[in-house]
Amino acid sequence: MNGINLTLLTEKIEQSGMKRKAIAEKMHLTPVGLANKLKGRRDFSASEIKRMARAINLTGDEILSIFFADTVDKMSTN
Repeated sequence: MNGINLTLLTEKIEQSGMKRKAIAEKMHLTPVGLANKLKGRRDFSASEIKRMARAINLTGDEILSIFFADTVDKMSTN
């Protein structure tokens, strides 16, 4: 999976205090579906990114840093 900072996302999930099962439900995913995305086996859709951000209260900067890490890195080096 390109461009996703899975380490930072996992950290933010842990900081949220929410169980992964509850996050999966808010994202309209099964727990296994969420696990596959968190392991980089499946990509996040735009709607899933939006639901994740709402579920764990990500800021705009955090969304960019997590889900668009490659793009942010390229922008900062140009």
